Parts: sequence; structure tokens; C-alpha cells
Amino acid sequence: MKVSIVTVVYNNVDTVAASIQSVLSQDYSNIEYIVIDGQSTDGTLDVIQEYASQIDVLVSEKDNGLYDALNKGMSLATGDVIGIIHSDDIYNSEQSVSQIAATFQQKEVDCVYGNLVYVDRNDTEKVIRNWQSGAFQRKKLLRGWMPPHPTFYVKQSSINQHGLYDTSFTCSADYELMLRYLSNDKLKVDYVNQTLVRMRVGGVSNRNWKNRWQANREDSLAWKKNGLSPSPFLRWMKPLRKVGQFRWKGISYQMTTYLSLLIPFLIFIAFSGNSDYLEHHPYLKTAASTFFSWGIVAITIPVVLKLAACKQLMDNPNGRSSHQTPTPTLGGIGIFTALMLGIVLWIKIDGTNYFQYLLAAFIIIFFIGLKDDLLVISPIKKLAAQIVASSIIIIGADLQLESFYGVLGVEMLPAWFGFLFSLFVCILIINAYNLIDGVDGLASVLGVIAACFFGGWFFATGYFNYAILAFVAVGALVAFIRFNFSRKQKIFLGDTGSMLIGLLSAIMALQFIKLNSQASENYFHNAPLLVITVLGVALFDVLRVVIVRLRRNQFPLSPDRSHIHHLLLDLNFSHKKATLFLGMGNIAMILIAMFTLPLLQPTAAFLLILLFFFCYLILCHQLQFSNPKTIKLFFLRYIRLDNGKRALKTSRLL
Repeated sequence: MKVSIVTVVYNNVDTVAASIQSVLSQDYSNIEYIVIDGQSTDGTLDVIQEYASQIDVLVSEKDNGLYDALNKGMSLATGDVIGIIHSDDIYNSEQSVSQIAATFQQKEVDCVYGNLVYVDRNDTEKVIRNWQSGAFQRKKLLRGWMPPHPTFYVKQSSINQHGLYDTSFTCSADYELMLRYLSNDKLKVDYVNQTLVRMRVGGVSNRNWKNRWQANREDSLAWKKNGLSPSPFLRWMKPLRKVGQFRWKGISYQMTTYLSLLIPFLIFIAFSGNSDYLEHHPYLKTAASTFFSWGIVAITIPVVLKLAACKQLMDNPNGRSSHQTPTPTLGGIGIFTALMLGIVLWIKIDGTNYFQYLLAAFIIIFFIGLKDDLLVISPIKKLAAQIVASSIIIIGADLQLESFYGVLGVEMLPAWFGFLFSLFVCILIINAYNLIDGVDGLASVLGVIAACFFGGWFFATGYFNYAILAFVAVGALVAFIRFNFSRKQKIFLGDTGSMLIGLLSAIMALQFIKLNSQASENYFHNAPLLVITVLGVALFDVLRVVIVRLRRNQFPLSPDRSHIHHLLLDLNFSHKKATLFLGMGNIAMILIAMFTLPLLQPTAAFLLILLFFFCYLILCHQLQFSNPKTIKLFFLRYIRLDNGKRALKTSRLL
């Protein structure tokens, strides 16, 4: 059995060679190959001429479009079976034509078709859409189904009897031909459950919205010509059949991104005239704001990546870096955008909630962080900006700590001391997250953990504005983590993002302590100490590192590689494993504290926190001295000597 394969091409110099090679590499021996060129002007014909000796029929002349050229090629074919392979498609394997020919030889059928995958134009190994055709059922034609055109092979005798493509159709002549063959003329057809063709995205009917609209209109004309009367909604529903064919791994992020913006936008529009509805359904408002911030970051970060690449705004690796290639550090722009829009759109700002002061503090931290990411500024200037921003939220938003709530026997604090201590707490938390941001995802994951805890408590207790603020942060950080771990779209938080997370955590921590003292339900005993465990990994790490640096006569905010994440990396932990290890440790500490702190007196609870910190120091000590030649046990190191014996040596804890 001879199989004729027709390739139609016009000005497709980039892909035509791959299509020709895929035909010539088929293991089926009896192939007639026909190439119809529309008198290309971009060098396509020169490429084709390189394979002229292996092409049976080559025609290069003007035609009246794709379907006219296909009719020309099919009229020149002498094979028993005729099929096509477009100039930007390739066969999925060397056995594709053999599988088609075997089906014709084994069964008495007029037509055969198989499966097809859409692939990226520049990478044919990257599958975008998977078209699993399924076994033929004539009733499926009335629901808009059709076999994949590039996999559709027909006997020459059937084509001679039932006609070629109707060239009055510019986009849907293939659909009309299949309706005529399979519905009206009822040709016998069989299905090969194999992927036969890899088709590059961007076909004629799907190239743009204008072509898609034209193809949709011509589909209706094809039904009318063949006397079919499908559902009146089929014209509009037919394109939706393609949704289920997409490879979600590759494109789901973009699709769900736009949905994450569309759904909150529709909710916002639907109830904008009735604000009471959202106020009475806070779960809906909170969920919508979370999706909204997720979508904002998911859309903003790719733009930031393009800008960074264009302007070469990259962080080059140095002696203490955990990355090997230049990477942008402007991820905080996406976090800031999501926070600003989330607060403005989803929180009603008035004189009672003082959110305008939070906005002012976020703006200050954003710009000082952005300047540091782009130009690098001194630690003193960063500290000054942090003091200003922290003072604004403490005084303006009334987040000053007024009591130690019995810890170490201290209750009410003098106003001046309460302000200074609150200022110290804010600056400590901001720098804790700034300094812990040393491996992919760590600061973001710790920020998500803290925001989930505080946001959950705010929501359960009825403080919905702060719950929305917390979950806006959750949505933004979850979206960012995907880029932070990405290889092709990698970006870092930078000082902008990490300090914003720190400031946000400080705001939620101070507000939690203040509101908890007034709560009649969901009250936490020893709330200030519980906050320490919620922020535990970041706080413990910054305290330990500051002590180490002071002992070395270094400035506390000067950079080095003494953080716990650096110790984990030195032990060959991957970034993901280090982040998972520390994140799970933070969650475990929170759970232990939630069940034990309420049972203890304030001073006893404080001693428990000291025990947590002590265990943290021991862990860091063990990590710091872990190497193949050392065996550790708390404060002691057993050094393995060359003679195989062990020498006992004391070592300092820090």
C-alpha cells in the first residue's frame, strides 16, 4: 500500500526542514512525498531544495490559500491513502505512518485518525495541549467534535468520490470536509489510539481572535451546508472543548492567575453598590482578597523579571551568596504592589482602624529597601528608616505595648519605656526577616506561617480588617514562592520584600498582643511569649547572630555566613530542604507553645521560651561542627585523629 503525504508551505523557513526530516525518517518504505510551495520569498524554497532528491513531487507556484494548495497536492497524489503534514508540524515517532498503514491493511475502512499534541513553537518537546481524539461516534459530530486534521488519512478512492476541500472556506474547510465525509457520506472510519503528530501552536484558525471568530462563523456555515442542526449554543461552546486538552503543568499558572483576579473583581463589582453584603460575609471578602493578592504578584513578577533583564538589575554572586548565577532581587515590588492594592481595595480605611499609618510605614520601608537593592546603602541608613516606619505604626496606629502581662512579674509599663520597647520589638522583627532571607523560600515560608497564625486568630475573633491584611500577605507570598524556586523565572525577595514581611509580621504581632488582652473569646494566656514562638526561627536566629557578631566586635547588621540556613547549606542541604526543615521546626514550636503556655505561669512560660532558645543554640552548634571528621555531642567535640583515636575537645556554644 502506497501512502501519499502532502506538505503545503509558504514562507516558513524556520520549521519546514524539521517537517521534511520527520517524513523522510519514517520507517514505512512505500511513501510518496509531495511538497507544494506557494512561491515563498524568505528562503523556504532553498531549504526544500536541499531535500529535493528525496521528495517525489515538488511544486512551487502561487496558489489561492492553504486549502487550494492542499487540493493541488492531493490531486497530484498517486498513493492508495492520502494524508497531510503541515510545514510546522512533525511526526511524533518514526512509526507514525506505519501505524496508519497497518490499520488500513487490517481493517476495511475509508478513513483513519489518531491523537495529536500541540507543542511549543520553539521547543517541540514541551507539550502545551494534548488532543486525545477518542473512538469515533457519529453523534459526537453534533457536539462540535472532529478528528485532528493532521492525523486524518483517507483512501484515494474516497476522495475521488466525495470531493476535495471547499475553498470557499478560509479557516474551516477541514472541518467541513470531515462533516461531509463522516456525517453525510458516512464513510467507515477507525481510530488509532496513538499520538501521531506533534503540532506547533499558532494554527490558522487559532492565530488570533479575528481568525478564531472567522472559524467559529464558518463552522456554522459548514453545519448548514451539510444539513446538520446542532444545538444553537454549540457555536459558542465548541471552543470550550479545547480547555480540557491543555497541559495544566505548563499553563495552569497563567490561567489560574487571571481567574484569581477575575473572581475577586466580579465579587467587588457585584457588591460594590451593597457594601453591607461583604461586611456580613467576611469569609467571602477574605477569600477574595487572598486570591486577588495572589494574582497581583503572579502578574507583576514576570514584568519585573523582564525589566530586570532589560536593565541588568541583577545580584551577582559573592563569597557568602547561596546562588551561582546573576539573579534579580526585586521580588519585593510584587509583594508591595499586592499589599497596597489589597489594603486599598479590600479594607475600608477610616479614622478608627488607622490603616493609613500602616500604608505610610509600608511605603517608607519599600523605598529604602528598593534603594538598597539597587544601589546598596549603609546599615545605619536602613536602621534610621526602620525607626521612622516603626514609630509611625506605634504612635499613629496605637500599637504600643503597655504591659509585660506578668512576665518576670512585670505588669504595666511606663509610657516612655513602652514606646522604646515597642520600637525595639519592631526593629528586631524587621531585621530578623531581613537577615533570615538567605535561601530560596525561607523568609516567605516563615512569613506565611506567621500570617496564617495571626490571620486565623484575627478572623476567629472578629477583627476582619487585620485578617484580610494577613491573608493578603499569604496570597502574595504563596505566589512569590513559586518564582523564588523557579529556574527559568527566578527572583529574590531582596531587602524590599524581606523588610516588608518583617514590618507586616511586627504589625500583626503587636496588634495580636494588644487585642488579645481585650478578647473575651479565643484568649491566649501568655500571648507575648506565644508571639515569640510564632516568629521563633527568625527571632532566635537574629538573636544568636547578633550575639556572635558582637563577640567578634562586628556591627550587628553586618553580613556573614553564620545564619542557620548557611550552616544547613554547608551540610549539603538543598534550598528546599533547608526551608522545609526550618519551616516545619517553626510550626512544631508553635504547636508546642499553643498547648503548653496557657498552662504555665508567666515566669515559667518565659523559662520555657528560654529552653526553646537554648535548644536552638545547641542545634546550631551541632550543625556548625558537623563534618565527616567530627562527632558531636552537645558542648563536646570528639575530633577523629589520623591514627583512628578520638581526642576530646571542649568547644564554645556560639
